Amino acid sequence: MPLSTAMESKMIEFSNIIIIHPQYAAAIEKLLHGMEATRLRKEPCCALLLGDPGTGKSTACTQIINMVGGQRTVLLESGQFKQVLAFDCPVPATYSIIDLCTEMLKALGDDPPVAKLATLQNRLFRLLKTCETKLIIIDEVHDLLNPSAVKTWQNVCKWIKYVANSTAIPIILSGKTSTESLIDKHEELAGRYPYRARLSNLKYDSIFMAVLLKLNTEMSRIGNFSKPLHITDSKISCAFYLHTLGNMRSLRTLLYEIMHIVLTREGDEVTVSDCATAARLLNDGIEPYTNPFEVSAGTIQELMEQLKHA
Repeated sequence: MPLSTAMESKMIEFSNIIIIHPQYAAAIEKLLHGMEATRLRKEPCCALLLGDPGTGKSTACTQIINMVGGQRTVLLESGQFKQVLAFDCPVPATYSIIDLCTEMLKALGDDPPVAKLATLQNRLFRLLKTCETKLIIIDEVHDLLNPSAVKTWQNVCKWIKYVANSTAIPIILSGKTSTESLIDKHEELAGRYPYRARLSNLKYDSIFMAVLLKLNTEMSRIGNFSKPLHITDSKISCAFYLHTLGNMRSLRTLLYEIMHIVLTREGDEVTVSDCATAARLLNDGIEPYTNPFEVSAGTIQELMEQLKHA
C-alpha cells in the first residue's frame, strides 16, 4: 500500500528529527570553538570532525551551516546580492585541486569557465568576500585525501592551507577516523587543526537508551500511535542494539522502516513483529544474519555477551 500525502509528511517530519546526545553536543561545541578561535586569533585554528560512517558527521555539518546562516538573497538600495554565510563543498571524484576549487565556486552560485587554477582562485577569493562567507565545510574529505596518491593528497593539503591562510575563513574538514593520520602527516596543515571533534557508534548504555527512547517517543507522537514500543524492556532495547551496533544511521533507518510498516498497515501501535519485519527487510540476503527481534531472551543475552568480548 503506497503512503498517502499525510503519511509522507509524517515520515519526512520524523526523518528531520535531530537527537542531541552528549557526544554529538560536544562535537558541535568543539566545531564552534574552532570557528571562534579562528575569528579571534585571525589565523587558521579550526577543527577536524572525525567519525565512522553513520555516526552523525553530515548531520552535524548541516546543523553548523544552519547555525551560521547558510545562504539567502539580500536586498539593498543598490540592488541585490547572494549572501552565502556558510556552505558545504562536495568532494569531486577526480581528487584534483582545480575541481575542488570549481566545486567551491559552484557552492557560491558561480558557474566558472574552464581556466587555470590561479584564475579560479582569484575568482573564489573575490566571491568569498562578496558573499560574506564565514565558514566552509569540506565533507567526506577522506575521499579527497587519497592515500594511494601521496603527491595528490599532499598538494590538496597545501591548497587547503593556502585558502585558509589567504581568506582567514574557518574551513572545517569532516571525514572518517582514518583522515586524522593523513592530515597529521602534513605538519603545516595539522597545526591549523588543533581541535578534533569525534563521533563514534554509541555504546549500549544510558545514552543509547535515552536516544532510543526519544526517537521512539517522537515516532509515536508524529505517527499518532496510541501505544509506543516498550523500550525499557531489555529484550527489545538489546535487539535494537544488536541490529544497529549503536550506529545512528542504522538506528534511524530501522525506526524509519518500522514507522513505514505501521503506517502502511494503518495500525495505531508499534509491535515487536513490526520491528522484526523491518530488520528482515534491511538485511534481506545478508548471510549469516540472526534477526534479534525473532530470538529468545537467552539468545539475546548470549549475543550481547559476544559483543562485549569481540
